[in-house]
Amino acid sequence: MTRTSPRKDHSWLQYLANTSVKRKLAVWINIPELPIQLYKDEIIGRVGFTLGVMFKIDQVTSIYFLGQFARICIEIDLDKLL
Repeated sequence: MTRTSPRKDHSWLQYLANTSVKRKLAVWINIPELPIQLYKDEIIGRVGFTLGVMFKIDQVTSIYFLGQFARICIEIDLDKLL
């Protein structure tokens, strides 16, 4: 029985050296105790855009279900301070 070693192909390493790493992360944020009259997409969207790039408003938030909190998904740049 012969043993074979895995092929060691490192040609892809050159691409890593030439690319910059984007340090961004999509996160869900809860906004607690938001007054019911502020449960509007445009108002919640403004909050999201002040923190990062707005991706989505949670469907439950958009119908202000139970009014416990608003939930949004944003992209934040990890290289910038909030």
